[in-house]
Amino acid sequence: MELITKQTGEGLIFLVLMFLAIGAAKLLSHWRLRHVYSASHEIVEHSHLAIGLRQAGMFLGIGIGMIGTIGGPSKGSMLLD
Repeated sequence: MELITKQTGEGLIFLVLMFLAIGAAKLLSHWRLRHVYSASHEIVEHSHLAIGLRQAGMFLGIGIGMIGTIGGPSKGSMLLD
């Protein structure tokens, strides 16, 4: 039971870290491009496919990276993973 609780806890921590990384990437992206265009405005108002694909690729890349971290063999400590 203790092992299941530990694995579930680590999984939840990685999930929270993934959402924090996605949020930070979104904020950084919006901050970096704030003078050029608004991604949300371009995607929703103008149906700009390239910007939507860029956003989706960024989020998917972060998710795939986190899944790779979780799916790999554990080194025994979350700090070492």
